[in-house]
Amino acid sequence: MSTSVHHIQSLLQDNLLSNQLSAGSKNPNVKSLQQLLYEMGFGQELNWDRSGADGTYGASTARAVQAFALRNGLNTDGKSVNADVALKILERHSLLPYLKLLLRAIHRQRTEDFFQPATPDAVGTQAVELSLRALGFVQSNVSDALREFAQLENLTWSNGSLNTTLAKGLLDCLLYYYGDNFTAVNLYESVLTNLQQEETTRNIIVSLGNQRVSFIKHARGYYQVGNHTIKSFIETKRHLIQALNISDSAINVMLAVSENEGNFDAINTWDNAFLSIGIFQWTLGERDATGELPALLRKIKAYQPEIFDEYFGQYGVDIDAATNSTYGFLNFRGNRVNTTEAKNRFRLWPWGFRFWLAGQDDRLKAIQIEHALSRLKNFYWNASSAINGFLLSQIITSEYGVGLILDNHVNRPGYVRSCIERAMRETGLLNPTNWTTAEERRVLAAYLTIRETFGSSPMTHAQRRAAVTKRYLDRGVISDARGSFRYTDTPASVIERSASSGSFSVLPPSDFDEADYPVVRRGLRTIVEIAEE
Repeated sequence: MSTSVHHIQSLLQDNLLSNQLSAGSKNPNVKSLQQLLYEMGFGQELNWDRSGADGTYGASTARAVQAFALRNGLNTDGKSVNADVALKILERHSLLPYLKLLLRAIHRQRTEDFFQPATPDAVGTQAVELSLRALGFVQSNVSDALREFAQLENLTWSNGSLNTTLAKGLLDCLLYYYGDNFTAVNLYESVLTNLQQEETTRNIIVSLGNQRVSFIKHARGYYQVGNHTIKSFIETKRHLIQALNISDSAINVMLAVSENEGNFDAINTWDNAFLSIGIFQWTLGERDATGELPALLRKIKAYQPEIFDEYFGQYGVDIDAATNSTYGFLNFRGNRVNTTEAKNRFRLWPWGFRFWLAGQDDRLKAIQIEHALSRLKNFYWNASSAINGFLLSQIITSEYGVGLILDNHVNRPGYVRSCIERAMRETGLLNPTNWTTAEERRVLAAYLTIRETFGSSPMTHAQRRAAVTKRYLDRGVISDARGSFRYTDTPASVIERSASSGSFSVLPPSDFDEADYPVVRRGLRTIVEIAEE
């Protein structure tokens, strides 16, 4: 028994926890608490690199205690250690040697020899039994408990033996209870994928063969801005996007806002959304909320099922059935990823590497572009965004205008309609049926001024973002002529409503159904904006 464990046990027995382990305390028992939490992976919360086990119960220690409690289903602010938390710390810490034995058996592909149900006293059998008990699977026969676990986790049960898949599943579930910096967590993930990892003070460097990425450490995770740009891809692989029934007009609009967005292989794991990826930084969603990332992966699976399996499916990831075109959840080995504990898994660097690698695949880049443009379906043709009875697709019909409002919607989705409505009022141009290009230009000029200051939290870098799109207009890449925007080329996606007035209405794709595209309430940020925080 380690000295640190003995100290916590003694405090429990003598009913001295609150006296010795609470905010402001400074004593050897606090140092023991810090040591145990560090060994279980909560070094980042402890600010270990700077303070180590200093014996002072300050804000960092409180953060670590609270983080441990949250992972283990306990409710505390972390400012003191009560009996429930202390017992759980001792319980989880006592399991560490067995987790490492299980990990070694997986690594050596000796799991069936490791678990010997006919020999209850064998160390491997004890490790499996204790692991199952920690997860709540308690039976008089350890094989029955293992079978119950396998059935619940949708894992293969092989006549009482511990196959590699089942062993990985068991270890995987247990690792939820430990911190992100628990050595076995990252070691385990690297065993599964042959990934190599090294750390410096500022970076996490991950490699697989000749693929190598250096993630920048930040708060609870890391980020990487990526190198694969929208502009470069459109200029060299336009045909891959066109194959997804996207017009040159729409592709050029994407090009005109490209410098405002991220790179295909951009990754962020440190903020409240757990994992954000790609050109629009689609997220897993905060806490138990839905996110935009599952909808993107749903589309990847639909278009490229084999590629989906290559990057995600073979590692246990799938799409929850409730995921729609815009929001949803991932599944991990059949279980919905809809809790903080489940989502925290995706902060780990092996997942960052997988998404970073997928972001460099040209086939998936094309799907990112299509998915980014499909955001128009959530508001451009949506009746809830109508102004004076006119859809936005009847009001703003130029490539330049669509680029501006798409860029706005990504950043502040709730502001687009209100800003356009105010611009129409200020210019007195309330009926778009008789507009020419000149009238649309006037409304857009007013709109650009309005969106710079509109709302309690105005659009980020509104003026700078507008200038980017304007450059593409000045270069002739996009047009501000009324009726110049087309989402798809087939069928004709712009119709003339009136031969006498020349007014236009941009049509959606022929298979568009408004009911499939809910109103978007949350904005997305670029990786640069995230990194600046």
